[in-house]
Amino acid sequence: MVVKLINAVEISGSLSVLFELIVDLKSVPDNIQCMKNLPASLSAAILMLLFVGAATMFAGCTATEEEPYNVGELLEHPVYDTPVYVAGEVSDLGVMDCMCFHLISGGDTLEAWYGTMVEDDRTAWPDVEITGIENGDEVVLYGELKSAGKYRQEGVFWIKQIEKIET
Repeated sequence: MVVKLINAVEISGSLSVLFELIVDLKSVPDNIQCMKNLPASLSAAILMLLFVGAATMFAGCTATEEEPYNVGELLEHPVYDTPVYVAGEVSDLGVMDCMCFHLISGGDTLEAWYGTMVEDDRTAWPDVEITGIENGDEVVLYGELKSAGKYRQEGVFWIKQIEKIET
């Protein structure tokens, strides 16, 4: 029955065809006895919810997680103003005269900002909480490598999220 349902959705793309197939409870195997005791419309609704829920849960999923760049890779092949992940070691936190630190990996260093980030249209990015992050910590940053602008230099990284990697 599952194969028929999947093929019906793939071929027609219509939930009405799926619903018609589910309503035909004569094709429900004997091992699903509890479904045979329910009214047909309720059984159909339950099966449809299970199928649609499973399809929704896996929609857009990939087999593997996106690997973060190391700093050397990101600077060698820059991706400006687009959300990316970059991993490395925190350095110079609390030393620089800004709400920023250096991130080191792949033989290169990146200036990473966690506060006072303002776009050219004066839209302020929210400050990122860095409590618990110290120099020497391995972290993964999610944010954007910025192109040159009114309030920033090209090649600085603005952080949206920071995650400490426990070793």
